Amino acid sequence: MTNAGSRKKTKSAFAATPKNIVTILLIIDALIAAIFSKTTTIPVGGLFNHSAPSGILTQSLINMAVAVVTALVIDFLVGLFYERKRAYSDGGLITGLIVAMALSTSTTWYVVAATTGLAIASKHILKRKRKPIFNPAAFGLLLSTFIFQSGQSWWAGMTLLPNAYMIVLAICIVIIAQRVRKFPQVIAFLGSYAALSGIFMLFAKTHMDAALALQNPMLNSALFLAAFMITDPPTSPAKRMDQIVFGLLTGIISFLTFIIDPGELIYLFVGLLIANVIFFIKSQVYDKKDRKAKRDSAWTGERNVSGARS
Repeated sequence: MTNAGSRKKTKSAFAATPKNIVTILLIIDALIAAIFSKTTTIPVGGLFNHSAPSGILTQSLINMAVAVVTALVIDFLVGLFYERKRAYSDGGLITGLIVAMALSTSTTWYVVAATTGLAIASKHILKRKRKPIFNPAAFGLLLSTFIFQSGQSWWAGMTLLPNAYMIVLAICIVIIAQRVRKFPQVIAFLGSYAALSGIFMLFAKTHMDAALALQNPMLNSALFLAAFMITDPPTSPAKRMDQIVFGLLTGIISFLTFIIDPGELIYLFVGLLIANVIFFIKSQVYDKKDRKAKRDSAWTGERNVSGARS
């Protein structure tokens, strides 16, 4: 009875961890997008006015496998180098899935592998106190755009499906934000993004571009980011006020980047990564202040002790 109960608790704990919930939702999201897009040909609005030919997402599913294997192998080798006991990397799995699900459906497998490699490398190289500075998937995808001229279709954001499928992303946002306690961050991001879109729609010069930001594939991409990327605990703040500021920064910078260059889908990566940089700098400044305060406190304490003895 004890062993059976222990096994049940272990399985329940495994399934209930935030990373495993995110993994399960990513896979469900990808399957829905792949299965229904595979049999549906619909126009995609906005600047990217094209159709999704039957079977185009077969390559995307292959790319998912390539990305996941690449991420797990690199993390495994890094683990061997540092003599870590745990060989499996759930974080690497998530990063691989996100990379493949954001890249264009026509991306070749070797570009997918290289992009995933860049993402995983950033996690291990650009870090502070064992935590990555940048969201790994966003970093790899942005770098890949400049190095390989890779495109993003965010096909797992239901960009190749009717707008009704956005409900899948909305459900994912609610579940993940609740599980990792990131509701203030998500609301601040989506709220600032939508508010700026509404404000810029009031001006004739930016009306069309601002309206486009609230259409597929732009809106779908933003919802995917809100569900699976901005909620990443290692690369986003934990405190409520910090979450609000982080979400606002990501939403504002993303939208302004889009208005400057509305022909690209990298604006979300730019917004998220700049927010990462700002909060990294903030943490560095506060760490120095904390260390100085501790030194001053210790020095004052030593003086008090010396004075009492004398």
